[in-house]
Amino acid sequence: HARGDTQLLFMLLIHVICYAFLALPYHLALIIAAIKPILTTNVIFKFVQQMTFLTLNLSQAINFYIFTLTAHMYRKELKNLINRLKFQCWK
Repeated sequence: HARGDTQLLFMLLIHVICYAFLALPYHLALIIAAIKPILTTNVIFKFVQQMTFLTLNLSQAINFYIFTLTAHMYRKELKNLINRLKFQCWK
């Protein structure tokens, strides 16, 4: 039971670090745009803002891969789910 808790804690810690790292640029761009509204007309700033929005979306999409790579328990349950689905499809 303690091993599962440790894996979940590690998985959560990696998730939080990745989210903070990938979401921070977007939020900084929003703050900069609020402080200096004139920058929002700059094409380069718009490009940077779109790229930071991409990293924000990536922070949500990367969860599955983080869970799969960091926790044996998650991989085991995923394999069980796939096997059950495969068994139901071949009935």
